[in-house]
Amino acid sequence: YNPLYRAEHYGREVTRDNYRLNFFMDVKPFKGFNYRLNTSVYNQTSEDGSYKDSQYPGGGGTAVLDESRTQNWLVENIVTYKVPIRNKKHQLTLTGVQSVDHNGSKSIGYSVENLPVDKDWNFISQGEFTGKPRRQFNENNLVSFMARAQYSLLDRYLLNVAVRRDGSSRFGKENKWGTFPSAAFAWRVNQENFLKDVNFISDLAIRLSYGYTGNIDRSSYPIPMIFLSGYRYDENFVAESVTFPNPNIKWERKQDRNFGLDFGFWDNRIGGSFNYYWNTGKDLLGTMTTPESYGRTSIKANVSSIENTGWEFNVNLRLDLGANVRWINSFNIAQNTNKIKKTYLKDLNELNVMGGSDNIEGYASGSMFGYRFAGVNPLTGQAMIYLTDESRKILADYRGVDISQVADKIDTEEIDYNIREELLRASMEKLGSVTPKVTGGFSSTLTWKKLEVRASFAYSAGHLLETFNERKYAPSGANKSSEIYVSRTNRLNRWRAPGDITNTPRYQFNGAQYHNMYTDDKYEKGNYLAWRDLTFSYDLKNKWFDRIGLDRCRLGLQVQNLFTFTKYSGLDVTTGGAFNYPLPRTYMFNLSLGF
Repeated sequence: YNPLYRAEHYGREVTRDNYRLNFFMDVKPFKGFNYRLNTSVYNQTSEDGSYKDSQYPGGGGTAVLDESRTQNWLVENIVTYKVPIRNKKHQLTLTGVQSVDHNGSKSIGYSVENLPVDKDWNFISQGEFTGKPRRQFNENNLVSFMARAQYSLLDRYLLNVAVRRDGSSRFGKENKWGTFPSAAFAWRVNQENFLKDVNFISDLAIRLSYGYTGNIDRSSYPIPMIFLSGYRYDENFVAESVTFPNPNIKWERKQDRNFGLDFGFWDNRIGGSFNYYWNTGKDLLGTMTTPESYGRTSIKANVSSIENTGWEFNVNLRLDLGANVRWINSFNIAQNTNKIKKTYLKDLNELNVMGGSDNIEGYASGSMFGYRFAGVNPLTGQAMIYLTDESRKILADYRGVDISQVADKIDTEEIDYNIREELLRASMEKLGSVTPKVTGGFSSTLTWKKLEVRASFAYSAGHLLETFNERKYAPSGANKSSEIYVSRTNRLNRWRAPGDITNTPRYQFNGAQYHNMYTDDKYEKGNYLAWRDLTFSYDLKNKWFDRIGLDRCRLGLQVQNLFTFTKYSGLDVTTGGAFNYPLPRTYMFNLSLGF
């Protein structure tokens, strides 16, 4: 498998043209009252063309062309009224919002083969069309109403109460609308008399909030969806897949509970915040199994709930190193844990026996379940897995021997069919999680006179990522179950003959159990530290700028995705995939003018 060779014989070009128009207007008919109209229009057209020439592995001379158009518009009506109160210790502001958000898109695409010469998608008319044209059309509307009251006492005690009412065309007529109330309270502690004389405290506030937010899962619709393939039967295209409708799908709801602390010391030279949250997601979409007599084996429904707890901390440090030198540093870190409270899979016995990362009640979302790789059987060349005490006992009872006579590992191809599923399920373990335990970043900005230099970093730790598995990702030739077509990258170390000691199982024509099993040797730690960007900016000043009305002129150079420090062996640890192409390093020159 040679990705460089493939890249030389494959081409793709994506062209996008877009524009956005924003308009707002304020009307103040009397003191304290304000009406604002916000409108925006967004339009995008794109062309996505790709081709494979005649030397592309597995067959070339093909081209694909997709064209799409997106049209969105938003209208917001906002009314704000500051209630006149004689006692200035009290302040009350009332706000009402009504909005309509429209989103629409449509696309059409074609695929051809047997291009007469090595031409790209611009010569798609010279090839033979495969299947039918692809056509997609999507349109939806979101209508929202919101009422909010903001109360302040002594500019020290702040209370915010709001309620939203949202309606979406994505749901059936009985479940279009959702109501989401919320309330928040803040106490500016540094304004209290007992802290007014504490000069080093610049800011100190405590925040509490509680409420509900709504979410639309766009993976399911209350209407049936039929996707046609390129194959025909009796002159009609055959359905490739069918998504059954569920008109009872409704809004997903999240119950939010938050506690926060804001602080600042020594004129905010040191400042930051701490936030703790405890959120519960309810009515989440999940796949519910149904009896086959229903004409389908599963359906999407609001059957899941999940609980999230976590905290976030960020701190900023500002240092004035001289009359013209300032150094600003910031650091943030976040940790989140979750637990699935309710879903369609109740325990591990309902998971696919090969393993996987499906949501299971009582476990965290993103958990990975599978088997501990125990190396390669020197006699057969097949992969082995470790057995748990429970699975060893099952095997001992089946063989009629004492458990001490059963090894702690077994050849995956030598498991007796009569106890195969029972033994594998008893050996299945939680391998880890694909969700990071810790995320965060830090940045540093140094300013000297008219020059500014900024660097920012991001990090992530405590999760697993799939390693590059050539048995899975490499081309398999005409026989997709065959492993003999994979690249020779690992063939030098593969098992060849009885007695070989290696961790690379034998290659065989018919795929082995190991090929489909989730085992820990197919995953790696995804820890990384990424240098996201480096920016240089310089403000130009000149006497003739005033003559042309130029108030500001700034030159800048920005470099993105400079380096990533990690032990992960895949192409790009930051994108989270074993075979994802890495983020490109980009260089951007900026010129900012102000008149």
